[in-house]
Amino acid sequence: MSKEMNLLHKNKIETQAKKVDSLYQLFQISIQEKKEDKLLQYNLQQENNKLEEYQNYFTTSVSDQVWQRLNGYINDYGELKKYDIILGTSGNGNIMYSKDEFNITEDIIIFANSKYEGVQ
Repeated sequence: MSKEMNLLHKNKIETQAKKVDSLYQLFQISIQEKKEDKLLQYNLQQENNKLEEYQNYFTTSVSDQVWQRLNGYINDYGELKKYDIILGTSGNGNIMYSKDEFNITEDIIIFANSKYEGVQ
């Protein structure tokens, strides 16, 4: 999935980058000829903003989509193989899967709140 998404978005980003490069070259020529072209400058800014949006979308949203799907697969695998815990170095932290009985989040929240309030 990651490779497919990379290829799909790489082509889109490269196409947009070429468009920005072409507009930039035209803009440079207009500056050299001392013919300031406001419309060309506006189009260059708009297309450059679009390129930045594509790049930002790819680095955040697409990456999140890949990790969400992968984390789902890891959960399915852990349940299928009856593992207690699966450790990893990427994704949503170092623990990629664990049985629900190992989740002590609620206990820690109660403990931390009582420490904060001075009860313990």
